[in-house]
Amino acid sequence: MSQFCTLQHGAIDVWYADFGQLSFDQERCYAVLDAAERVRVAKFRFQSLCDRAVQSHGLLRMLLGHYLQVSPAALNINRTAQGKPYLKDYPALSFNMSHSGAKLLIAVTEGVALGVDIEEMKARTHTAGIVAKCFAAEEQVYWQSLSDIEKMPGFFDFWTRKEAFVKAVGQGISLGLEQCVINPKDLTRLLRIPNQCGSVAAWRIADLDVDVACRAAVVARLEAFKVNVFLLDDYLTRLM
Repeated sequence: MSQFCTLQHGAIDVWYADFGQLSFDQERCYAVLDAAERVRVAKFRFQSLCDRAVQSHGLLRMLLGHYLQVSPAALNINRTAQGKPYLKDYPALSFNMSHSGAKLLIAVTEGVALGVDIEEMKARTHTAGIVAKCFAAEEQVYWQSLSDIEKMPGFFDFWTRKEAFVKAVGQGISLGLEQCVINPKDLTRLLRIPNQCGSVAAWRIADLDVDVACRAAVVARLEAFKVNVFLLDDYLTRLM
């Protein structure tokens, strides 16, 4: 499609940023938001969270505008009934965003369902309870077999993949994370998914090695794909 700048067929561009290392114009980020986005960010109780939301959504618009060669403020970003954002005027452009703490990921591709998730690895008091509730039997057996030092990264290996998948299908965790089963023997594949999500063979998962303190994954409805990882800071001057 002629309106895309740099997307390669069968490839997913993933942009990574650490807000603690970015230099950007907060006012410019706010200026490109539409009225609905400004209402949403204003609802945050803490200014730090409001600022982060402005930055995330402003940068997303600038990045999408870069691909489409249109003004970021002119983009009509709608949401499905389940809350998944999409571009009404450019339905073939797929994108997804995730942030955890100061870390941000934005994934962009063409023509396929796409989801991305990043999580800062921090110890959780009730990890075993989350595993019991959100992991399928095969996943639980595998996780329980890990050593104590392996359990935290192992948990996030599964969690990020599950989150990325439910975001890709546009349902969120209401789909049932325990029904979205990652293959413990091959973390690039799924064992089972709800019937409405199609065949497991149609989906692939890729691990994203973007930060040693995080786990991250991208899921797409493609039999095979290449992932291009970019540092958003390297291109921020151009995008701003």
